[in-house]
Formats: sequence, C-alpha cells, structure tokens
Amino acid sequence: MNKKTLIIIGIVALVVLIGLAVWIFSPGNDVAPTGAAVADIPKQPAKVTPTPEVVAPTADELTVQVLGKEGYDNSDLTINAGDSVTWVNKDPSGKRMVMTIKRTDDIDALIAGKLFGPDEEWQYTFTEVGTFDFWTEGYGIRGHIVVEE
Repeated sequence: MNKKTLIIIGIVALVVLIGLAVWIFSPGNDVAPTGAAVADIPKQPAKVTPTPEVVAPTADELTVQVLGKEGYDNSDLTINAGDSVTWVNKDPSGKRMVMTIKRTDDIDALIAGKLFGPDEEWQYTFTEVGTFDFWTEGYGIRGHIVVEE
C-alpha cells in the first residue's frame, strides 16, 4: 500500500471513532436498552448504604423524584402495607432508566423492575411487611422503604 492509501484509511477510521464516541456519550442515549428484560437486570447494585431510622411520610412524600447521579429527593420512606410509592424520572441528563426493587433480607429476590423514560412515572404498591431497597441501574444509588402493618 502506498502512503496516500494509508492516510485515507487512517482518516476514515478516525471519523468512525469520533462518530461512535458522540453517539455513546450523547444525552439522549439510553442507560438500558429498549425491551430490557428483568433477567437482564444485574443482581447486585453498585453502591450499598445502611438503612437509617425514618418516620412515616405524608401522602405527598410517597412520590420519589429520581435525580439521576444525584440520587433521590426522598430516599428513605416508612409506609403501611397497601401504600403505593410513585417514582418520577427527573434525571437532568434526560436518560431512560431501570428502577429495581428488592427485599433487603433477600437481595437475590427481585420484587419489581421497570424501564421508564424522562418525566415518566412508575408506581408500585407494597403489599408485604418488610424492608425493601430500591435503586436505578447505571447509577446504583440506593433508597430504602420500610413497610409496616
């Protein structure tokens, strides 16, 4: 190969790499692929924090705003069995995310998982007494819910 052909191949490769980098790091790119199955959700979150003592929330506090890498506006709740918690995706980066809920005492037992987009809401009703962890895949920041009778 001559020098001119090598230069052209190098320029084409550089353009492809730049295009790939722009696509990967664009704000609209998804945290999880469309149609992510529950089986695709990793079994262990990236960050674990201890469960603090909390007081029962008011009705307004049963909504949790998910703030992306900043965590949640309300990460520790105490509720009654039969209460519902609503999560709202307020990630400033505009990404879709997977919310995961598991029992604290059995981290391998998935309770629920949901992929939802920017400004979308997802609600889950807690019917069992116990302590539960929730987190978003990708950020791994945990919140805690204590469900009482």
